[in-house]
Amino acid sequence: MRSFKFVLDRKSLKVFYIAVIRPVLEYADVVWTYLSQADEDDLEKTQLEAARIIFGGTKLVSIINVYTETGLEPLKERRSKHKLKMFYKMYHSLVPSYLSSLIPRHVGDDHLQSSQLL
Repeated sequence: MRSFKFVLDRKSLKVFYIAVIRPVLEYADVVWTYLSQADEDDLEKTQLEAARIIFGGTKLVSIINVYTETGLEPLKERRSKHKLKMFYKMYHSLVPSYLSSLIPRHVGDDHLQSSQLL
C-alpha cells in the first residue's frame, strides 16, 4: 500500500485494503480467534499501518482518530462479530449439519422429552 499512497486517493486505498489485505488478515478467524496477545497485536499493527496510509496520518496520530477517520473497526471487534454470526448460523442450522451438531441441545428439551415418556 505504501507504493500506492501517492498514486491512489484515500477512497481507492481503502477499497484496496478492504478487498485485498483485510481478507488475508481475517481468513478463518472464527477458527483461530483465540490467538496469543503478541499475534493479536501484530495483526492489529498491520491494519493500523494500512489505516494510517489510507488516512495519511503519522504514528503521532492516535489510534482512535485513525479508526474514526477511516471508518475501520479494530480486528478484535470484527472477530467477535464473526464468532457471533457463526454461532447464530450454527444455532439456526444455516450451516452444514456437522457444524450445527456442535451446538448442544436445550436443557429444557431433555426435560420435556423425559416427562412425555411418563
